Amino acid sequence: YFIDNEDFFQQKELFVDANGEEYDDNGERSIFFVRGVMETIKKLRWIPDIIHCHGWFTALAPLYIKRGYADDPCFSNAKVVYSVYDDVFTKSFHDSFADKLRFDTIG
Repeated sequence: YFIDNEDFFQQKELFVDANGEEYDDNGERSIFFVRGVMETIKKLRWIPDIIHCHGWFTALAPLYIKRGYADDPCFSNAKVVYSVYDDVFTKSFHDSFADKLRFDTIG
């Protein structure tokens, strides 16, 4: 399965532009991706035993699983593993990032 959106994923590079500058919308793209995965799992009625998240782009998944989807039968018993990588990102997310999480009933 693929999670795609032309507004968020039309760039050639995934996290940085050709000059190595981080994209301004990385936080929003992470929210979109993680929510897309969560909703796809629900739609398919797939009940995972273990969810393994790789790297910072999926870092919101454990938060969504344990807070936003805690009562959902697809996720209520899932164990979450998160692998940390040595990705070097220097740019902070916009101040509106936390507001977007709160809007999603996470904050």
